[in-house]
Amino acid sequence: MKKEYFTNSETETIKLGEFFFELAKKRNVKLIFLKGNYGSGKTFFTKGFAKALSINEKIKSPSFNKKFVYKNFVHYDLYNLKRFEIEDYKNQILEDIEFNFVIVEWSENILIKKYKKYFYKYFLINLEVINDNERKFILKYINK
Repeated sequence: MKKEYFTNSETETIKLGEFFFELAKKRNVKLIFLKGNYGSGKTFFTKGFAKALSINEKIKSPSFNKKFVYKNFVHYDLYNLKRFEIEDYKNQILEDIEFNFVIVEWSENILIKKYKKYFYKYFLINLEVINDNERKFILKYINK
């Protein structure tokens, strides 16, 4: 399955995150990989996903912490991931999806050939900046 979605504001991006929670729940997908440049909407999308999970805590990008844990939800930002850390984070993600929904920002840093085989069911969402307001979300549903 491959599908495109467009948003024209931060509010619409948050609403799209809420919609994707429902879609993930419906398809029993616990893992969402986000791929996009700075400012493409990854964190606003994640805020919407968390909102649909009734998480009231402030959602922020864990850029320097790499991981934030909430009730039933784990948020990774692997922008600064070092090669020697990949194995450890791969294992953490696999453990976390047992009991939580997991969103991974900068997924291209872990979805490399050697480790991709460990992730068998997930959404891969590519985010693109169209202009100052508009964002494009390209969803691929992977189920091996």
